Amino acid sequence: MMFLGLEVGSWADWVSGIGSLGAILMVLFQIKKNKESDFSQYRPMFKINYEVEAINRKKDKVYYDRTSDNNGQMYRGDFKYQCIELKNISHKSMLAVQVSLYVTEINYGEKAPKVKRKIDFKVDSVKPDENVNFILKNLSKTIGIHQVPIYEYYDFDEVLIYFTTEMREKIKIIYQKEGEYLYYKKSFLENKGAKIPDEEYTANNFKESRILEN
Repeated sequence: MMFLGLEVGSWADWVSGIGSLGAILMVLFQIKKNKESDFSQYRPMFKINYEVEAINRKKDKVYYDRTSDNNGQMYRGDFKYQCIELKNISHKSMLAVQVSLYVTEINYGEKAPKVKRKIDFKVDSVKPDENVNFILKNLSKTIGIHQVPIYEYYDFDEVLIYFTTEMREKIKIIYQKEGEYLYYKKSFLENKGAKIPDEEYTANNFKESRILEN
């Protein structure tokens, strides 16, 4: 039988094929949706702040990069430090955490800043409700018995946070620095197709940064 120039059998097969394809697409969409739901449940929430403050023994964990940036003066309550503070405010752990910054040393007495360098802080894990701190630079030093400020500090534009969730998903989040505040800029979620190169971040051969001991 012919209908609008097409055999009825062929037309029915064509409609059936479209229906089958639609059903397959719906199943794939649902699988992807369920997978994303599973991954999202394991993504922790956290806060990050830039601070200039004193470091004391009440801090949970304090990590540092170079001893020369801190002048060997640790836990001096009257010393000011440039710090990045990260607090996990969720019930999920952050694993293989890496905090990266490209910093430029600024000297008040020099017109041109020094060469930019990269700082990578690494922490094996940040547990639920745990607070960790990262020292960038000590802003004071001791001359004789007196404490005096130094005329150098680190300037930076962004803070990059990398971590792996308990479901082994890699995540990268970029924060923009404006004045003394850090604002969310962009995120890269591995489960949503974002690829984070191993040379940029990997949990393989992950070595924790130096921590101040109480």
